[in-house]
Parts: sequence; structure tokens; C-alpha cells
Amino acid sequence: MSVFISDQTFARLQAWVVKLLWLAVEAHAPETAEVVGFGLSLTVDHETLHPHSAVIHRNTGQVMLAVFIWRQPDESHRRAQHRARLARAGVLEYWELESDGKAHKLYQLNARGGYDLIPPDAEGMYYAAAIEAFHFPAAWLDTQPTLLEMMQAWGLIEEGE
Repeated sequence: MSVFISDQTFARLQAWVVKLLWLAVEAHAPETAEVVGFGLSLTVDHETLHPHSAVIHRNTGQVMLAVFIWRQPDESHRRAQHRARLARAGVLEYWELESDGKAHKLYQLNARGGYDLIPPDAEGMYYAAAIEAFHFPAAWLDTQPTLLEMMQAWGLIEEGE
């Protein structure tokens, strides 16, 4: 059996995003949220979407953050359809990641019911809306640090532990 490099890159990014979100939920919202990997079905406008990762509210089942990882950079029409459907479903935050790491885009739901593109701040940090106190360097989307490195960066453990 052979595995294409692009599929390995996609699979690594998807697995890393689940680790990132899992750690963020465990650190900041273990009572109210949970993380799911691929397998979630979200039906909006009679269409079913399958996020590659998501954070859902434990009590309501509401998708708070949905992550889609794209293999092809030229699917802008399909991406826009996904964004519009997720906004209508009230998904607070949507991450559109590129498996090749070229142009990740993070969006947050605005008061008008659409998404605003959220760039990193002046220090290169993203601040999530779906999980209070969850923030991370934008560079992590490309470097994909280990679980230990993320825990150390967030002060959950000290270096050398």
C-alpha cells in the first residue's frame, strides 16, 4: 500500500489540530466543551458538512469551532459555501487550513451572522473566540509543535518535566 505525500501532510495536520484543540479544551474548558476529530456530521440547509476537527458544547451539542483542511488551493467557491453554511448554523469560529501550509485563514462569527477573517495580532498570536483564554502563535499552524512543547508554552508544565 502506498501513501501519497499530500495525504500524509493532510493527515499529520488533522491529527495535530485535534491535539491542539484537545489540549486547549482540557486546559480552559473541560466542563463545557469537547473535541471531535473527523466523523462529525453537521447538516445545514439540507447539506451535510464533515469538519475534520471540531469543538462542541458538551450540554447543547452546538459546534463552537469547526476546522476544515483543504488539499486544493483553488476551491474558493466551495470554501465560501462552507463558510456561509457554518455561519447560518451559528458556528462561532471556523478555521480554513491548507494542507500545504500556504494560507491558513481563521474566521469568527460577527454580529451580522457572517464571518470576519481574524489575522494574528501584532505579536503573531491568534485568540480563539470559541474557548476563552485559548491563544497560540500563528506559526504553530506551520511548525506543529509537540504536545509537550505546547504545554510548556502555555505554562501547564515547566520545562524539563
